[in-house]
Amino acid sequence: MPEIAPLGARKPPSAEAGTPRSSAPEAAAGCCLGSSASGLKEGLGSAPARSGWAWSSFPSARDLPGMNKSEMADEALFLLLHNEMVSGLYRAAEQGDGENGRCISKLENMGFRVGQGLIERFTKDTARFKDELDIMKFICKDFWTTVFKKQIDNLRTNHQGIYVLQDNKFRLLTQMSAGKQYLEHAPKYLAFTCGLIRGALSNLGIKSIVTAEVSTMPACKFQVMIQKI
Repeated sequence: MPEIAPLGARKPPSAEAGTPRSSAPEAAAGCCLGSSASGLKEGLGSAPARSGWAWSSFPSARDLPGMNKSEMADEALFLLLHNEMVSGLYRAAEQGDGENGRCISKLENMGFRVGQGLIERFTKDTARFKDELDIMKFICKDFWTTVFKKQIDNLRTNHQGIYVLQDNKFRLLTQMSAGKQYLEHAPKYLAFTCGLIRGALSNLGIKSIVTAEVSTMPACKFQVMIQKI
């Protein structure tokens, strides 16, 4: 079975037969939080998990090296918007307008629609992808860098339709303390991104179920299970 090479500059693949860039969007939600995968081979290199992460409300120049003021402002706005979506849905649930489980589903569906729109823009001038693995590399590097200002730290696959994307410093969790007492709050901050990945893959012709797992903040793993048609 082919080895997964480290993420690097993506070479444009041949325009001959390959995976289409776009397909009809799927409607079913597929977000479950807290699952794990086994028997996975390492690829794309790995990085040690960070520890001792302290509370920080918004990114600073020290946190985001190489970013100009405009990019930092965009980052802060994205974090504020995401936090407001999460807190708004849960406030409504506490007032009797919904249940916590439905909040997770709503956040995942929001992410799904955003992911569909973003991937359509990002791949407009991109050559056809060679295969499923080529698409996953694009998600880990180009897509993740554009949305979260960094690429995925590690990608693993069993070459049977299961991929695990590990982010050792996930942007939407860095505002929370690294203490384990906050782990119970992590799922609501991961649901939107699960939908984001699923929506992006959907518009690239891949139907999937995306789950998330956190054991130590702010590191997290996103597991993608490809559903063969």
